Amino acid sequence: MDPLDGYQGISGSQFRKIKNIVDEYPELCDPKLDQLVWSIEEDMRIEAHNYNYSHDSYDENRKVYYYVRYAFNKTRKRIGLPSDILYVYPILYKLRYSETYSNMQYKFRRFKRKFIQKRKERK
Repeated sequence: MDPLDGYQGISGSQFRKIKNIVDEYPELCDPKLDQLVWSIEEDMRIEAHNYNYSHDSYDENRKVYYYVRYAFNKTRKRIGLPSDILYVYPILYKLRYSETYSNMQYKFRRFKRKFIQKRKERK
């Protein structure tokens, strides 16, 4: 997550527009999007019930943002346009930027060096 990318969540009016699209075209929405919309709507209802209108934006955990980015790149890949493979397969993104991945790369390079060195010694 880049703290300087400018994404601060979605406002109530933006959420209502998304909700209207989901309600108008349910056949185009997959269960994941439907679940995200319902969870945000539930948060809004809880705030309204408690008279706590402190949220100016929702989706601080970026679930909707990540879903949209994933679906966009997956659609581009499916129709043959260039897409970012790290967003089409989120596990690759997690592996690429994890410390474990860096350690695995280091160990693999070290093993490869030793293997080549032993091969040269045998000759």
